[in-house]
Amino acid sequence: PALAEPLVRMAEKSMSLRDDQKAFVLKQVEFYFSDSNLPRDKFLSEKVAEDAEGYVNLNIICAFNRMKTKLGLSSDAKPENVAEGLVKAAADALRGSDSLEVSEDGMRVKRKAPLADPETAKKESDLRSLYVRPLPMDVNIDELTDFFQTTHKAKVNAVLLRRHAKSKAFKGSAFVEFCDAGTAEMALALPKVEFKGAPLHMEKKTVYMDRKIAERKDKDKGGERDDNADDSNDELDDGKGGAVGAKRARTEPSQAEGAAGKKRPRDAQDKADAPPEKKEKKDVDHPPGCLVAFSMDDELPDSINIRTMVELLGGRDKIKFLELNDDKKSGTIRFHSAEAAAEALSEFNAKPEGERTMAGTKAAWSAVSGDAEVEFYKRAQAQYDKKDDQKRGGGGGGGGRGGGRG
Repeated sequence: PALAEPLVRMAEKSMSLRDDQKAFVLKQVEFYFSDSNLPRDKFLSEKVAEDAEGYVNLNIICAFNRMKTKLGLSSDAKPENVAEGLVKAAADALRGSDSLEVSEDGMRVKRKAPLADPETAKKESDLRSLYVRPLPMDVNIDELTDFFQTTHKAKVNAVLLRRHAKSKAFKGSAFVEFCDAGTAEMALALPKVEFKGAPLHMEKKTVYMDRKIAERKDKDKGGERDDNADDSNDELDDGKGGAVGAKRARTEPSQAEGAAGKKRPRDAQDKADAPPEKKEKKDVDHPPGCLVAFSMDDELPDSINIRTMVELLGGRDKIKFLELNDDKKSGTIRFHSAEAAAEALSEFNAKPEGERTMAGTKAAWSAVSGDAEVEFYKRAQAQYDKKDDQKRGGGGGGGGRGGGRG
């Protein structure tokens, strides 16, 4: 089809973009240079700093992933591969921008007003942003933006889909930045907001960040990790939290060092005779009546993970954790109290049979008691002890999502 023709060739012929491409280029490049993105975009900030006037070569911008996709470039296209005709066509789309200025030759672009103070811009961005979860694993920026702008008439500046720094796996949550703090407050006050059938938990980004910093400090002091938490072993966004879990420099001699800080030899026999260090094990709390078993007719879709399932079932205020078996069709829900478990089970079974579903799949629930309850908590204790040993031994406490027992 004609529309599938790579735009490099099309641009060389006509040096023009379609109307939808012009609109996309204007919106996307304005975002790249905006107060919402530029202070957090290390690569682009460095390119801006390289030029005395703050210009960046437009062929570099055209080679950004979202730009390449819309402009019909191959996924491996580099800035030097972008045709001059295409660069100038993109420049024409930017000439009417209120925030950007294009060079006379149409090959470079910059902000009209330089970024005054990146740190201030970050703080102001945070004040007009909300933390939002749970989100489907296949959600994209455009549909989430459209959801708030079209459905709830709240102008959105930017959406950041949160990912683990190492694996790049989507966390099932996002930061949504609105046009101002008042609009963010308005969105926060909306009654029961649902996205694709799931009730959304929303809170101010600043509140979320402060809470995560406090939780990480508590974790460093030996607090118990929530295996279903929206968290990772990576640093918190925006540089916050990086120092919370960092190893402190040692300022006092260790047990095997003298007062001058020099290592003191220890006799090998002393080592052999020394009693092994006892490690106090923490027992997993196992009050009776808090477990509910579930089974589904079909496997849990790949687009829904354990964290999302917890949110669909009422969130962590109601559920301590959820264990999904290897078949991805059954598992156990651990409620915070026996009362909460009984209430949830009663509400689920009171629904018409056709409405007893989990993640859109027909399901059945039943209380867990007796030997099954005892065996579950034995497994939970064994897994907790294993994680504790890994932490004590420096084995890195693996952070898998599955089997979140504790």
